[in-house]
Amino acid sequence: MRCKMCNYSLWNLPSRTCPECGTPFRPSDFDFVPNSVRFCCPGCRQDYYGTGSRGHLVPGEFACVRCGRHLHMDDMVLLPTEGLVEEQTQVDVVPWLDRKRRGRLVGWITTVGLALGMPRRLAGAIPVGRGTGAALGFLVVTSFVYLAIGLAVPALAMAALTVAAGQFGALVLLLIGPLLLIVAMVLWALCTHLILALTGGTPRGVSGTLACACYASGANVLLAIPCLSFYMIPLAWIWSAIALSIMLIVAQRVSALRGILAAVIPPLLLVLTGVGLVGFAIWTTTQQVAAMAATQSGSVAATMAIEAVTDGIMEFVEDNEGSLPPHGVALVADRHLSISDLYSSGMPAAPDRMVAGVDLIDLVTMSQSDKTAAVERAAGMLPDGVIAHRVGDVVFAYHGIDMVDEATDPRLWICVLVPESGAGPATLRIIRRMVMVGRVDGQTEGFSSDSWPEQLNLQNALRAKHGLAPLPDPLGVSQDAPVAATTGLPSGL
Repeated sequence: MRCKMCNYSLWNLPSRTCPECGTPFRPSDFDFVPNSVRFCCPGCRQDYYGTGSRGHLVPGEFACVRCGRHLHMDDMVLLPTEGLVEEQTQVDVVPWLDRKRRGRLVGWITTVGLALGMPRRLAGAIPVGRGTGAALGFLVVTSFVYLAIGLAVPALAMAALTVAAGQFGALVLLLIGPLLLIVAMVLWALCTHLILALTGGTPRGVSGTLACACYASGANVLLAIPCLSFYMIPLAWIWSAIALSIMLIVAQRVSALRGILAAVIPPLLLVLTGVGLVGFAIWTTTQQVAAMAATQSGSVAATMAIEAVTDGIMEFVEDNEGSLPPHGVALVADRHLSISDLYSSGMPAAPDRMVAGVDLIDLVTMSQSDKTAAVERAAGMLPDGVIAHRVGDVVFAYHGIDMVDEATDPRLWICVLVPESGAGPATLRIIRRMVMVGRVDGQTEGFSSDSWPEQLNLQNALRAKHGLAPLPDPLGVSQDAPVAATTGLPSGL
């Protein structure tokens, strides 16, 4: 018989208050094994034995046979019957702690049954101040038994795959699973006790909370369902949380609200954290896939655009007896190119489509004479010694190259697809990862941004052999400012 608030022993006390914490008590508040407790008269110390079903005196009120004093059960001094220890007066004993007498299997199964159906009775039987090690032992055995059954079929299937690797994998599965469950239950208990400590303390301390959590693990029986063990974790933990909350209310003498919150909050936070991490992983993966798709789409569009521009230049030269286009807009005016080929990053607004005072869309619908005038005007605006000029996302670099001379190196670039430095960040990210170029021989190439400076240097070395001025960084060539031989621009993409 111990104080329900501080666990102080209340045997042999004539006072009805706990000497440790001052909490009032009555013997009738406790249940005992029949005939295991002596009720002594406070005057003459005459012994009477509790023979009732709750181990109480029957009747509960009478006159002492020795001194004649009127006695009430709640006024008497209590002691265990001679030859018995305190634990033997308890109505309930944790079966796991009584396994030497009952047998290990029966003790374990009975404890599991109490955790599943009668957690209040199980909590009331947990001894005070000792038995934490035994409770941890119950957790270990229970975890390994449940998961050995639940994971047996997957482990056997894994072992059947290969003689060596499969058996090793099965062994790891059967070891890691229970160990993770044990660690999870211990962490759960520690977090639960922290909540109890922060909300008012507990009479039994952390050992009492840990013992409750260990025995509540018996409610994880759903984990023993073959092949469905891991899928049953949420349901199994709900059952365990219910059992743990009831056991805390009884063993730690806390309110129902504190017991429920302390038992439920840790796994709930774990679930929310897991859901958040999974959601974050899904979001991150989605963003990566979207970025990859956008990059792939941009790369495909850039490849198609540079091929169209290169083919358009080649066709213009062929249709005009080897003459180069006087300006890139000539390719649009003569329908060797569509406007979309020049804007692989997306059709811009009208102001950005203006070349030499003409909207490229209007250029398509003009009369032939107006088209010729517009092209001549655009060509006339190019400086002497022009090296490169831009229309949209395309830098035309064919100036000075003889496209029909067989001695002309086929590796010389005639156009480069790359947006201006002022283009939007999305455009730059997509296209600048792979700079596309068209060559004299009609072939196209793509270079990564990392290798671009080296490729530009190699191209300029090739141009120098043919007496051509070095090609500036195409990124710095703007639609309004073509580059001539006398123009100097910083290089490097």
